[in-house]
Amino acid sequence: MNTINPDTSQKLLVNITGQYKIGNIGHLTQILSRYQVQILDLGQATIHNNMHLSLLIYLDSQTETALMLKDLVFSAADLNLKIEFNKIDQDHTLTREPNKEHQRFILTLLARTLLSKHLSPITQLIDQQQLEIVRINRLSKPIDLQQLPSSQRTCVEFILEGQPRDSSALQAKLVEISQHL
Repeated sequence: MNTINPDTSQKLLVNITGQYKIGNIGHLTQILSRYQVQILDLGQATIHNNMHLSLLIYLDSQTETALMLKDLVFSAADLNLKIEFNKIDQDHTLTREPNKEHQRFILTLLARTLLSKHLSPITQLIDQQQLEIVRINRLSKPIDLQQLPSSQRTCVEFILEGQPRDSSALQAKLVEISQHL
């Protein structure tokens, strides 16, 4: 088990989940600011008022780690949020070093409604081409089940990274998949 040592520098992955309310993220980042914590990476998503915030933070030996963690835990509890900490080995980095062979792609899915039968062939193709899904974003408004499907549109963006096994086959298969959406 990786224990958090308040006397050494270290990286922590902080995962915060719960109901999104305006001010929650500001309150928690204010605590990090008070302890002058360096944020190495972050990501946040809210789906139907359920928030997931991940922060990769660096704590140097000067950071009052025990006090900062206590403040975060108590504040998260006051806000009805769940918080988890995972120590990351110093020699392990969660973000890849830039690789000249890796490319970045954006794949956009447009449909009237978003069904699992739309996502499945796309994600399988991404896996077959050995591309990494870096992020998936819904760019359109959430589907309103009270409206007629013909009056709605769904737009989902996939941010992909890597070197496709076969770019021509990838493009051809995407065209084929799009004909069945």
